[in-house]
Amino acid sequence: MAGADSKVTFSMPTRAILRGVPDTFDRAISSKAPKPAIDVKRARIQHQAIVEQLDMYGVDMIHVPSDPALPDCPFVEDCCVSVGGTLLVTASAVESRRGEAAGVVAAAGASALRVERMEPPAALDGGDVLTIGDVLYVGLSSRTNEAGVAALERLAAREGKRVVRVKLRDGVLHLKSAVTAARPGLLVAVKGAFDAAPFGSVEFCWVEERDRLGANVLPIGSWIFVTSSAPRVEDELRHRGCSTVQCEITEFEKADGGLSCLVVPLS
Repeated sequence: MAGADSKVTFSMPTRAILRGVPDTFDRAISSKAPKPAIDVKRARIQHQAIVEQLDMYGVDMIHVPSDPALPDCPFVEDCCVSVGGTLLVTASAVESRRGEAAGVVAAAGASALRVERMEPPAALDGGDVLTIGDVLYVGLSSRTNEAGVAALERLAAREGKRVVRVKLRDGVLHLKSAVTAARPGLLVAVKGAFDAAPFGSVEFCWVEERDRLGANVLPIGSWIFVTSSAPRVEDELRHRGCSTVQCEITEFEKADGGLSCLVVPLS
């Protein structure tokens, strides 16, 4: 990726998976009790704004119904990973989230997607998988174990891709809590949150801890969705020639979520 042309972008996804916000979303897992509490009505408004943006860009969306028994289900990225032409539905390390897979499998099957399921004791969260070209960078977090990485490796090999492990600092929830790709040659990342060596000499837009929410961006073709909670990060990306779309996701951030958690782009 070193020396990549600054105009190189990710291809526009033809489809994407999203999941609705249940009435129980205010009970979603959080590293600390949010103050003020999660406002479910506002979360739905914020989610709908993202849906409308994707629709405007011509992305065909697969909508998985929300489930009040699964408060965290809007974070659909965690329970599936798109690998080439296959959707890998993962197994969660968190018992309360294991039921999320069934709804994704049903929606994917109805949309004629090729699906494989990961079975325990393997565990992997999609938030730990950052795909750039033919490389899947996988964070070694409390939500992803070695059996889960091995299962992903087997699928990746069949799809002509490879897996690279990335060590995270203690306390970092997911790889994509610490680093995401704005474009193939530019990563947005929190200083000191992970081992940057596996990424080689790629260009980094480093984010200070105070702006850590801004490290999670969502590239959609030539546009980069960024959180309104980190305006300094958006300013820096624009300075580097990126076209940004600001999204308000404050209610999801209260549950340790980011933009990429809400959308699974499919080729």
